[in-house]
Amino acid sequence: MRGLMLLGLAAAALLGGCGTVGRTVGKTVETVTAERPHSGWEIAEDGDGLRLSLGEPGRKVQVALTCRVRSGLVDFTLAGREGDPAVMELRSGELIKRYAGAGHADPGQPGVMLVEFPVDADDPVMRRVADTGQLRIVFGDRRIHLPNAFAPAHDFLRACRAQ
Repeated sequence: MRGLMLLGLAAAALLGGCGTVGRTVGKTVETVTAERPHSGWEIAEDGDGLRLSLGEPGRKVQVALTCRVRSGLVDFTLAGREGDPAVMELRSGELIKRYAGAGHADPGQPGVMLVEFPVDADDPVMRRVADTGQLRIVFGDRRIHLPNAFAPAHDFLRACRAQ
C-alpha cells in the first residue's frame, strides 16, 4: 500500500500538484496554479497506522503524511528530482522550520528521488497546522501552497501525538 502511495506521490510531483506550486526559472521563483476541483484531504488507516493524503478519490495521491498512532512522529514523503536537497521547509502562518531528510531513488520512476522527512507530531509548526489547517511546503525549487485541512489535520495529528 505504501509503495503505491509513494508511486502516486512521485507521479503527482512530476506532473504538478494541487494548490499553488512555485518553481525556479533562472534565478526567480515562478508561481504556477494547478487547480483540481475534486481534490480533498482524507484520513485513512494504513497497514501500519494512519495516512493523511490530499488527492482525488481513486486517483493519484498528491501529498501524504503517515504515522503510527501515538508514536509522536509524522513521516512526510516528497517526490523530488535527482540533485534536490534533502531539506524540506514547512510553513504554517508565521511559523517556519526546516527539516532534514533522507532520499533514495524510486525504482519505478527514473530520475525521481523519494525523500522522507520525520517530523515530531508535537513540533510547533505541526501544532499550528492542527490548529489552523494551514500548511505550505518548500522543497527544492518548489513552493507548494496546500488547501486548508483544519478538521482532517487536527484529527490526524491528535492521533499521531504520543500520549
